[in-house]
Amino acid sequence: MIDSNIYKNSVQLHEIDNLGHMNVQYYLKHCIDSCILNFKINNLISNHSNIEELFFLEKVTIRYLNEQRLGAPFSINFYISKIEKDKILVLQEMENLETKKISSAFLISLKIRKQIKIIKNKFENFLINYPYKFKIAPPYAEIKGLLDIDKLKFSYEKLLNYPKIFNTFCGIAKKKDNNNLDILDAADYMGIVSAAVPNLLMMSNHSISKTNIGGAAVEYEFYFYEFVKPGTCIKLLSGLRNIKNKTYTWSHWLIDINKEKILAEANAVIVTMDLKKRKSVQIPNKMKVALEDIILE
Repeated sequence: MIDSNIYKNSVQLHEIDNLGHMNVQYYLKHCIDSCILNFKINNLISNHSNIEELFFLEKVTIRYLNEQRLGAPFSINFYISKIEKDKILVLQEMENLETKKISSAFLISLKIRKQIKIIKNKFENFLINYPYKFKIAPPYAEIKGLLDIDKLKFSYEKLLNYPKIFNTFCGIAKKKDNNNLDILDAADYMGIVSAAVPNLLMMSNHSISKTNIGGAAVEYEFYFYEFVKPGTCIKLLSGLRNIKNKTYTWSHWLIDINKEKILAEANAVIVTMDLKKRKSVQIPNKMKVALEDIILE
């Protein structure tokens, strides 16, 4: 059976963030690994090929449905959602094997770099042989909180002069994965956004240690333009887009400092969360007032 090689793993200690659940970047890291595994074991690409040589990851959307805690065993189900002219759309679902709940859903847009006709034929034949591997994104995998967020088409120069844009990370690009290509991947980029979160919280006049109220991502949307080599000087610029009863939304721009170039853009919906009860709560008034003052104009 084809599913005998389904991707399986468990949540490791180094993957846990300061809120006690698996950090967002590792959800994506496992998602990428699962995609590579399925491409290779199903002969969609050669065992000796790097996925980055044949495809460019253009976009990924993630919905976080149930948190993954330390030690949780999980699997990732792989599906083809759509085959376009020069793109493959992949749907993946991470399932907690203890609770039997879907922890997160991923929609991945991969642009075919070369051998377009050959690769498309491979995927089409794959679906003919395994029709149950075709699945349209179910409602729980579709973006909801980001539907009313327009994609801001900012140039680097406009970002620098736009009101209420903040520098939330500045450092050196580092790889966490030992892939064969000497470039960062999508999970590395998400890790940079994750590292910026404490700096975002500082702007909200809010203390997790004093209130025991933090935030957890419920949706992410990434647009990728270029993946850089380790050692590249990078920074992250961020701006608050909106505030609702329990959630607030940030936009981020990852910048190559030396080239003054936007490498990726991301939008994220954050839900306020009682860290003891592990339940969503209303945004504290003090925090809400502070956030309202920095919403992008």
